[in-house]
Amino acid sequence: MNRIDRHLWRRFLGIAKPYWFSEEKWGARGLLAVLLFFLLALNGLNVLLSYVGRDFMTAIANKNTSSFFHLVFVYLIVFLMGTPIQVFNDYLTSKLGLYWRRWLTNLSLD
Repeated sequence: MNRIDRHLWRRFLGIAKPYWFSEEKWGARGLLAVLLFFLLALNGLNVLLSYVGRDFMTAIANKNTSSFFHLVFVYLIVFLMGTPIQVFNDYLTSKLGLYWRRWLTNLSLD
């Protein structure tokens, strides 16, 4: 069984916690808040896509062409909304990781 090692968790918190309370805390917390918002938005869009996919398959099974084309349009709109959010989410995740690594490197060198 995979078990969380308390010693490892304490060591991780010992390294990570000071960053969130350092001089860069507001930028880091702001990026984290934006990332959490993007994650919630992406999960909401995924739920919406699952409902659209369900109705899409129902329209195909029932051979309902008007509903089919309407759902294709809805799917494209949701896809076009989700793509930039996913791209910015990936970008900001990498940016936050780079900021944290830079801070950790400077801390180690000091």
